[in-house]
Amino acid sequence: NFNYWEGSLIMLEDGVVISNILLRTPKNTDAADLLIIDFEGPCIPKKEMRSRFAELKVEVGKRGHGEMDSTLYVQYSGWGRITFEFMDRNPGCLVSVSFHPKEIPRQDHQDREAY
Repeated sequence: NFNYWEGSLIMLEDGVVISNILLRTPKNTDAADLLIIDFEGPCIPKKEMRSRFAELKVEVGKRGHGEMDSTLYVQYSGWGRITFEFMDRNPGCLVSVSFHPKEIPRQDHQDREAY
């Protein structure tokens, strides 16, 4: 069981809009286990993510949903996993970022080449 907190419509200085924020915490603890931030507005380019996160690995995203299909790029660190989502209909622009604290990488992620 989880507690959920949501927020939306935050305009950033460069015109990018945070269209939704979701924070999930397990009940009986204050430790967050998932944070998702969705973006709209001007493109946040994939090359920007690649310049800041050198070890991104490709992970299959949503499939079979037509315009909603996406590709995920993940990077693991000592604190957990960060995931960047790019929609297939506009593959060069970031649509969401998620943070998964203390998630341990699966073996199949470790075997993939960095993007």
